Amino acid sequence: MAVRPERMRLAPAASAGDAEQGWNEVHGIVRNVVYTGSDTQYFVELGASGVVMVRVPNDAERGLAPAPGDRVAVRWEPESAAVLAG
Repeated sequence: MAVRPERMRLAPAASAGDAEQGWNEVHGIVRNVVYTGSDTQYFVELGASGVVMVRVPNDAERGLAPAPGDRVAVRWEPESAAVLAG
């Protein structure tokens, strides 16, 4: 399965279950934060599932700004996921 980094959203881990109706959600720990000018990339470790990168535009409304070590929920709409063959 693949989800584009800009299609994912971050939320506080404590908000588990508060996702929009039908959205997918996994939990992890922020391991690295990289400011790239136009956006900020959050690298979130999902345990045995590996690491995902969530891209947040810097012109977006600033809400959650997690730091390395913070627990977060990573969310995405089902339509944003693509199943890869192979």
